[in-house]
Amino acid sequence: MEEKLIIGGKLPLISLTQWSSTNGKNV
Repeated sequence: MEEKLIIGGKLPLISLTQWSSTNGKNV
């Protein structure tokens, strides 16, 4: 769900950075 929100550009850069860190751990 967060991925779609980020793609929509509704989340701030801070949230995108946090998601990136989480995504990096998942990968």
